[in-house]
Amino acid sequence: LLARECGQRVNYSELARILGLKRHTLKAYIYFLKTAFLISESEYYSRSRAKRVRKEKKIYINDPGIRNVAAGTLNDYLLSNTTELGKIVEAVVADHCKRLKFDLEPTHEVQLFYWKNKGYETDIVFDLHQKPIPIEVKYRDTVDAKDLKGILEFSDVHKPPFQILITKEKLDIKDNTILIPMWLFLLMC
Repeated sequence: LLARECGQRVNYSELARILGLKRHTLKAYIYFLKTAFLISESEYYSRSRAKRVRKEKKIYINDPGIRNVAAGTLNDYLLSNTTELGKIVEAVVADHCKRLKFDLEPTHEVQLFYWKNKGYETDIVFDLHQKPIPIEVKYRDTVDAKDLKGILEFSDVHKPPFQILITKEKLDIKDNTILIPMWLFLLMC
């Protein structure tokens, strides 16, 4: 169930209900999966701890192979389904963002965030030297202005030094937005 929701916001109460578990039991299972480095959580981006705790978390399966087997998508369908492929790409990018953040600012636990406001969303946010770095994943052949709306809205609100758009092939810089192919981003991390 978590594998199919990879990269999506998850309501723990609803998930516990579906699985027939108590919420605290589900949270214990999630904790065990996190400490085994099988999954990662991403909280809502806010300077307010209370807001972060109240909002749903995103879940990522760290290993795309495990995710694909658990979701039942380890077949030709995976490569032809852009939604499933997008979930995997976002999870891989999130994992590499954690590595990058740890390399630049080693800490016990690297925290990633997501942001959503008024219909605008940014897939991944992490703080670097106390400044937010927003990352949007658009793994497709063409990227247009509407693909930038989420990170541009985030930038209007939180004023990051720059933002990153992960693409399939496009490499470019527009104002303070870096468009970078996924393969190159992964090599850099």
